[in-house]
Amino acid sequence: RAGNGIVNVKTIAISRKDKEMDKHRNKNRSRKYGIVIHLSEDEKYILDEKTKCSNMASRADFIRHLILYGYVYEFSQI
Repeated sequence: RAGNGIVNVKTIAISRKDKEMDKHRNKNRSRKYGIVIHLSEDEKYILDEKTKCSNMASRADFIRHLILYGYVYEFSQI
């Protein structure tokens, strides 16, 4: 419990129905493997800024591009 009497909930239980829906949703994905990385506040800021500068649709696209090609062209935001 937090000091103010409010219960802090960090995880949300997923119902059985949601899990079944998730299985069907992921069935047609071409990319079935996910990764988790832990970043410091500074590292996350840098990743977010580089992702914005890359003009890619998402952070996942940016990271995939780095994995496949090892670089991303950056364009100044003038």
